[in-house]
Formats: sequence, structure tokens, C-alpha cells
Amino acid sequence: MANRSCRGSAWGQGSIQSCLTMPLHRRGAPAASRSCLRYKRVFSVGTHAITTYNPNTLEVTNQWPYGDLCSIGPVGKGQGTEFSLTFRKGSGKKSETLKFSTDHRTELITEALRYNCYKHHWSDMRKPVILEVTPGGFDQINPATNKVLCSYDYRNIEGFADLSDYQGGFAILYGGFSRLHMFASEQREEIIKSAIEHAGNYIGISLRIRKEPLEFEQYLSLRFGKYSNDESITSLAEFVVQKITPRHSEPVKRILALTETCLVERDPATYNIVTLKPLGEVFALVRDCENPQLFTIEFIKGQIRRYSSTERDSLLASLLDGVRASGNRDVCVKMTPTHKGQRWGLLSMPVDEEVESLHLRFLAAPPNGNFADAVFRFNANISYSGVLHAVTQDGLFSENKEKLINNAITALLSQEGDIVASNAELESQFQAVRRLVASKAGFLAFTQLPKFRERLGVKVVKALKRNNDGVTHASVDMLCALMCDHGTGALVISSLLDFLTFALCAPYSETTEGQQFDMLLEMVASNGRTLFKLFQEGDKEIATKMQDLALSEGALPRHLRTAMFTISADQRMLTNRDAKKLDLFGQKVYSTGGLQLRIANQKTIISRYGHKTSSSMAKFTELLPQEARGEFSALVEEGKLVS
Repeated sequence: MANRSCRGSAWGQGSIQSCLTMPLHRRGAPAASRSCLRYKRVFSVGTHAITTYNPNTLEVTNQWPYGDLCSIGPVGKGQGTEFSLTFRKGSGKKSETLKFSTDHRTELITEALRYNCYKHHWSDMRKPVILEVTPGGFDQINPATNKVLCSYDYRNIEGFADLSDYQGGFAILYGGFSRLHMFASEQREEIIKSAIEHAGNYIGISLRIRKEPLEFEQYLSLRFGKYSNDESITSLAEFVVQKITPRHSEPVKRILALTETCLVERDPATYNIVTLKPLGEVFALVRDCENPQLFTIEFIKGQIRRYSSTERDSLLASLLDGVRASGNRDVCVKMTPTHKGQRWGLLSMPVDEEVESLHLRFLAAPPNGNFADAVFRFNANISYSGVLHAVTQDGLFSENKEKLINNAITALLSQEGDIVASNAELESQFQAVRRLVASKAGFLAFTQLPKFRERLGVKVVKALKRNNDGVTHASVDMLCALMCDHGTGALVISSLLDFLTFALCAPYSETTEGQQFDMLLEMVASNGRTLFKLFQEGDKEIATKMQDLALSEGALPRHLRTAMFTISADQRMLTNRDAKKLDLFGQKVYSTGGLQLRIANQKTIISRYGHKTSSSMAKFTELLPQEARGEFSALVEEGKLVS
């Protein structure tokens, strides 16, 4: 069943894990004669078998190879000293059970369910570990410190695969996307067998071994499961962080990389991938309000990762935008960690309709009289993308969902952001409003509910006066939800830019006419000096010189080239990626706020420098891919003629 190895055995029966001296008696012996069957034995948990010895002569009295063991477990419930060992007799199906008694029952059974292994580490090294089979999963233990490094829950295990060309090698398929964790042990069959039995007996799930074994080269190429392809591991943006983990006494330097589909953690020295998490599994981003560098990423399967970074808010802005762009609309940035005890269900699945309705009522009438607690509970249970069951169903006893939502909004707006509420509480109120107005019924309240706009305006103004980035982001992101059911936000400034972007489309619309888009950009360009001051320093004269320089050096073509053709780990790449949808002269602009402002600003002065700008574009021809140069040159010549 088991084993951690202490190399070398005085009795020549393989390596011994632990030895205990205890009395032994056989099951089924008559009570009157049981005392005569009690005798002491040394119980040895070794690398190949469990062995008992006569403590006086060191003679082997019994030995059970792990392949013959059926089970080992306590006798009776609660605290006690007895445990039983069941094993197969001979080659048949018959089994026999022996009883043992020891004051160290818990420790002995634990040792018997531990296996000595090697893990194939992310650094491509073999590292000794202990795998302990528990009722809930595997615990990976550091043999030097005896501390649990990580756990593999049976509920997240998809199965096992043997490695045909690696002695004792096997892989755990894990995480829902077939992530491979590779181990090697002389007791491979016993480990897998014990895990399958425990998963069935204690969790009620069936685990299986894949019929087709893997080769080591297959493991290396498929170790990240369905995210092993280049798109999933090629960085769009990278940030240097310090990872805070119980595995290490001090923070560890890592590169946190954002790809199209995953959050990848790399070792800066070797650039090897340490961990990989799908962006769809991110639940929330927690921005510490005390430490300006600290943040936490929460995942839907319960994992929590803590990091610190000198560019924390830029990292969070990119991560938030990337997660939402991947299709995960339920992520948000907040100050306080998620209280799992307030969640009435799994983080990985939306709560049911009854739970939503109850928490809508809690906002209007908190059951414990604590409004702040009701808001935190609401946010813990309702998806950030909006109330899922927001429409009244047909039926005689159907609940009026619109009324519940309106009552909840009224209760939230009655709290006008006074100084009584903490920043975290005020942030949670805006995030609750955001969840409500993201639904169609909640948005209709914006136009139909009396004094909605006035109260909301007062609440936002008071929030902005606090000059707290977290509260400001939450309030502006809530306003974004009133413009569209999609808000990408980048903590303060980029969420404001998104607010302007969403003004181009009516709520719940998917398209808009290009003329309306262009008109708004021209309005931003002609009246947006205040916004531009967020990005520049110096007086008007310096700004004018910078514009002239940008035109003469072809700043806009540089931005377009970066967006369309660059393959790089540069952090700006993520921000510019949506610009691939622009035409060359910026007539269609989509969701990238920073590039929109550049183009809007360019259009206000392009008429004065049209020919100069077109001429400056020619210098970029040789920088483009060969197949794109012809079309680009034709467009440049056309621009010269038009100007």
C-alpha cells in the first residue's frame, strides 16, 4: 500500500519505511482463547511489502507484498487502537483479515498509504516526493520537511496513463484539460489501484487507466493537455512578479505571461513553464488596498495564487482585458477576497434561480439587518456578467423578477456613498449595481425607475471624491455596463476610455453605423483636450511640437504596423491587438481605447499635414512582410493623390 524509504534494512527485506512494536491477534478467534493469541510483533512498512518480525529473534513471521494487499484501515469508529489488514491468499480470490493493535494507529495507517516516488519537475529534473493516498485525493509531500506541497483531488482527476518507456512512470491526467503530472515509482500499480479504490469508496467516482500508454516524448509534447499548442503558450504580454507561496520561505521571482487562452507562469532563468491556468478558470482579481504591489488571483476550482509586482495595476488591467477577451465575462477586480462561506454553490457553476431570488430579496431586506453583509453575499453568488434568471417566467405562481431587481437597485441607490461606508463596502455596492444593470431588466430601470439617474449620479460623484482607485474603477465599470453589457475597463483611465467606446453603440446592440462611429471620434478629437492631458505633460506649445514630430516620423503607421504584424512579448502588444481590425486610414475603430485616441487626435490635424503624412509612410514599406508591400505602396500613392 505504501511507502517512504529509509534506505537499508537490517533484516534484508528491502528498504524499511517505519517499524512499530505491537500486539497482534487473529480475527475470528474465540473470545475466551484470544488472550493466548496475543503476541508482540515488529510491524514494518517497507518499499516492497509489509512485514512482521519477532522482536526477540528478528525472524520474519509474515510478509505481504503490496500487490497482495486488499485494504488497511481502522476497526470501529472514532478513536481506538485496532486496525485490520486484508490480503489475498495464494493465487485464488479468497482473502484473510488480521487485526493489529497499536497506540499509534493513525500514524501507522498514514505511513502505509504513502508511496515513495519521483516527480518529473517543470525544470526537467527528477525530484523525490512522497505521494500519500487520502480519501479525497493525492497529497504530494516534501520528504525533507514532511509538508504537503500540493494536492490532486480525485474530482479533478480524469484518469491515469502508464509511460511505456519510463521505468515505473505514470501520469495523472488532471484539471479538466488533461494536464499531465508525471511520477515514477516501483509501486506504480499499487498507487493507481489504491487511488481508484479510494475515489470509488469515499468520493463515489470511477477513475480508469488509459488503454493506450504514453511514451516519454508524448508526455513532453502534451504535458499541458489541450493547451500544449503554440497559441496557448505564446506570450502577448509579460510581467515580472514575485510569487508568494507556502512552498518557499521567501517570494520567488517569476514571469507572469498572458497568452490568448492561458495565464502562464515561467521561470525567468530558464523560461520554462512552471504552471499554466486557462483564462476561463479565473474567478476574480483581488487588489490589496494596503500593499500597493500585492494582488491575488482566485480560480473557479478553489486555487489561490498570490503575487506582488511594481507594475501591479498595469498587470491587472491587461489581465482583466485578456480574461474577458477570452470569453470569461464573469471576472472583476476587487479589494476583498471572496468569502467562500457566503457562496451557496460551486464557484465553477452559476447558482440556481432560487438562490438568485433569495439574494435579491436580501438586498431589499437584509435578514440579519446588516446591509453590507447582504451586498457581499449578493456579489459572492451572482455572476459579474449579470443576473442569470432576470426574466419573469410564465405561470400562475411565477415570481416577478423585474420587481425583485428594481427593489434591489433602489436599496443600493439609497446608500449614496456617504463616508459611513468603507471603501471596500462602497466598491461592493457599485459591483452589485453593475451585476443588476448588466441584465436587460436592470438596464430598463435606468430609464423607468424614478430618480434612478439622479441617485446614481450622486453616488458616483461622491465615490469619485474619495480618490480611491478601486472605488473609482468599480463606479466607472458600472457606468460601462449601462452603455453595453460588456465592460473591459483598465482600472481607472482605460475604463474611462472604454466608457467613451461604448457610447458608440446602443445597449444590447451588436453593430453600429460607421458614420456615427466617425462622428463621435471627431467630437472626441475636437473636444478631448482634457482626456489627452491624462497622457501628456508640458504646455500646449510642447504638445503641438510633439504632434508635428509624430506626423513627420509616421507615428500612426508605426502603431498600425505594431498592431498588424509584430509578434512579440512586448506588453504593448496586448493593448494593440484589436487594431488588426482597422483599415489603414483609421476609418473603422473597435475596442482599443488607447489607439482610438491616437487616431482621433491624428484626424483633427491630418488635413493640414496630409501630403507630408502620406510621404512619411513610404519609409515603412521595407519594414513590412514581402506579401504586404505591394498593397501598402498602392495605398500610400493613393493617399498622396488625395492630399
